[in-house]
Amino acid sequence: MSFGDASTVVRAADQADLARALRVSGLAASATGDGTLLTDADPALVGKVALAARIALTELRPADGAGLEEMFLELTAGSARPSQPTGDAGASGQREDEGAAA
Repeated sequence: MSFGDASTVVRAADQADLARALRVSGLAASATGDGTLLTDADPALVGKVALAARIALTELRPADGAGLEEMFLELTAGSARPSQPTGDAGASGQREDEGAAA
């Protein structure tokens, strides 16, 4: 089975009922190794099929897109903050080489 650009990852508490509802609606779906189903329909259509069959979904997302957590980690991976210097300079607002001469 080949899935195009509109492929969707979907999960429900009862995957067998979800697979059956998708099949009855004419949508092909295959099980993945992580317990989700992959179908070539867009997420809105998959959601409508699940709603019509009274199946609560626990995950529904485009297959080509990363989840929010994964996307956040990818975006922030290279932006670690440099460590702040310790000492009195941070508390007084003066740099160590400025001194406190008045």
